[in-house]
Amino acid sequence: MNQKYYTTGEISEKLDVTKDTLYYWEKEFPDYLNIKRADNKRKERLWTDKNIEQLKVIIKLKNQGLTIKEIKDRLNPNPKDPFEKVAVSKEEVKMLNKEIQELKEVVKRLIEEEATTRNRLEFFEKDRDKLLVRALKKALKEEELKLTSSKDLGQKEKIGIIKKTVNSFKKLFKKEKLEIKVKPVNMKAKKQNKN
Repeated sequence: MNQKYYTTGEISEKLDVTKDTLYYWEKEFPDYLNIKRADNKRKERLWTDKNIEQLKVIIKLKNQGLTIKEIKDRLNPNPKDPFEKVAVSKEEVKMLNKEIQELKEVVKRLIEEEATTRNRLEFFEKDRDKLLVRALKKALKEEELKLTSSKDLGQKEKIGIIKKTVNSFKKLFKKEKLEIKVKPVNMKAKKQNKN
């Protein structure tokens, strides 16, 4: 199978880059591109289909904003100074570890805050229920005192006061999303039982 070769001018037109850029990349990425030279006096560059694909990779990385050094690091599997790459990696690892630690602390704080909030809510709910029951008992005692102390009130007026009290508590419990069921009291039956 015959290998097809392209001139620098042809590659320049194909990839829409200047000849100077191609010469520069040839100098910067000699091991990656490995461009053949013609056996003539001018030693022309002979670009292959493989070189075109390699140049497309360089163009793509360049368009992503990478510097020549960063592109070299990505394309060269065996850097001349292996510790240079490790030093960069150590710095990146340090930064990532620091970010991970910060995120762990944020998560820990959020868990603690959620637990505290849940405890406060449970405490508040227990206290709210106790306070409502106390308030109900107190209000009922006050109403009972009013009813027993005011002998001049008629039966209908007393029933009206009781109904008003019960309704106000129904509203309060409904507002607090609690259920209260009040059974109507038959006052006539109570009177007959006393006699």
